[in-house]
Amino acid sequence: MMHRMTTRQVEKTMADRRSKEAENAELTRYASSNQQQTMANKSDMGVLAKRRNNQAFQRNAEAMLEERSIAVERDATRSQRTRDQNDFIAKALEEERRTQDRKEREIQRICESSEELRELESMLKVAYVNKERAVQQAERETLSQIEVAREKAIEVQMEYDRQRSLVDMAAKEFGKRVEAVASKQSIQQQMLDRLKLHEEAAREAEMDKHKVDTIT
Repeated sequence: MMHRMTTRQVEKTMADRRSKEAENAELTRYASSNQQQTMANKSDMGVLAKRRNNQAFQRNAEAMLEERSIAVERDATRSQRTRDQNDFIAKALEEERRTQDRKEREIQRICESSEELRELESMLKVAYVNKERAVQQAERETLSQIEVAREKAIEVQMEYDRQRSLVDMAAKEFGKRVEAVASKQSIQQQMLDRLKLHEEAAREAEMDKHKVDTIT
């Protein structure tokens, strides 16, 4: 009886263990399945995020390329406009120079073909030379006047400095004399003070002598 109960207990224990193991195995499979699913989801999310990042990078790259293309086109347009303006200015200056050359040649032709104009041209040259000489003479006279005025100003300044030096010397001499007079007056005052002291001492001595004579 006891032997059969022990066997049943063992069988029950074994059955419980197998059931527990089966349950654990099922839980393990479930957990593994969930983990795999989670990893798959994460992988899908990573792929999606990477795809979004790639798309954003591509959009940014396309935007940068478009901006750069616009900037290059704008710079090219500006450079072309500058070249066109420079060409226009150069052509205008060249045309102006040619026009001036034609005018000068025409004037020279007319002057050479006319005796009166040649005489006038000669007179103009002489007048121009005379004018230059007159201007040079006036410049020399002006420079001479400026030099004379400068020398006069130097003389005036030197005379002023000399007079100022004399005044300074006179002032110093006067100061010395004042000091000498003051010193002399001080000595005289001291002598007078001493004389007064001697006179007072003599009077006191006379009074003392008179008192002594009266007593005796």
